[in-house]
Amino acid sequence: MSNSTFLRKCTKSLLSAPNFVVFSYLDFLDSVFCVIYKYLDEFFEGKASPCYCTSTSTSTSKKMIENGSNGKSWDIGGNQEIGMSETLLGRQKKLKELIVIIEFVDKLLSKRKGVGAGHCSQKPKNGGVPRLGNRWSECGCESCISWIKTDDPKLHVVVKEASSQAITENSKGNPIPNPAKNVIFLHGILSSSLFWTKTLFPKLSESEKSKEYNMFAVDLLGYGKSPKPRDNLYTLNDHVEWIEKSVVTEHQLNSYHLVAHSMGCIIALALAAKHSQSIKSITLVAPPYFPSEEGVEFKAINYFTPKRLWPPSAFISSIMAWYEHLGRCVCLLMCRNHRTWEKVIKRLTGVRLAHHT
Repeated sequence: MSNSTFLRKCTKSLLSAPNFVVFSYLDFLDSVFCVIYKYLDEFFEGKASPCYCTSTSTSTSKKMIENGSNGKSWDIGGNQEIGMSETLLGRQKKLKELIVIIEFVDKLLSKRKGVGAGHCSQKPKNGGVPRLGNRWSECGCESCISWIKTDDPKLHVVVKEASSQAITENSKGNPIPNPAKNVIFLHGILSSSLFWTKTLFPKLSESEKSKEYNMFAVDLLGYGKSPKPRDNLYTLNDHVEWIEKSVVTEHQLNSYHLVAHSMGCIIALALAAKHSQSIKSITLVAPPYFPSEEGVEFKAINYFTPKRLWPPSAFISSIMAWYEHLGRCVCLLMCRNHRTWEKVIKRLTGVRLAHHT
């Protein structure tokens, strides 16, 4: 064994010890915040929202959540037919005995009666399922809650219409206008339609060919100015259905091209598989790919966001990917106060941040 190999192994072994200690503590802390958020949700809203950390337990594996967008009920404790990521349903906690404490608090809170909700749900119309409003821990600015004010919310879509039509000749040699072609753009994780409208759209506008296309840049469900419903599991099927409702049906697209980046590639492929007759082409930019095999989702999350302390960006990614409740703490600090952070960054750098997620 060479000296360099020996040093690398020693360094890796030395780093694994603090990694184990820190992430074991975070496992414990995430379970504690599960209890805290259950109590706070119950206190402010009258009902604790379901979470995934107790889904491996037998007594809580049958939690049901109603989907307000289509009136269906989902079993989030093991029903894979709805397209739930196995990483959400099966992330292992090192301190599993804490689940017993979480269950006890869950039963205790379920006995509470008469607690008024701080953020009321909208009343169902025509017997429909109520769509839950903004959470107490989320931002209440106009940009973040505008979707709540409409009875039929749709995804936010930036539309750039064609400014000219392509001309072709018929069999007799007479010129005839061709209908404009449609292109749907889907962004990736931690992004929004601005990924396309602030970068690609200005470049395309310089091309004469692009003037023959209707371009639709979509804020995916939960991103940008699009709805962020609490009563939704944000499965692949949910993303596809909202795109169908907000883009394909809304703008009556009989045929279209798809352009997607990163996470959006997965949604684009699902949309293309469902509407194969309507797809003219599909362009995937930096698509995530792993061979199809058992446990591939855990392999992917371990590859993209391994539990690491260094660099800081990797540590933050680890928290957001692996810890549901600690991630909510980060969102409570950053997302709920995004306007304050935007002002601070603008004062320090002179650059105004666009609201992405």
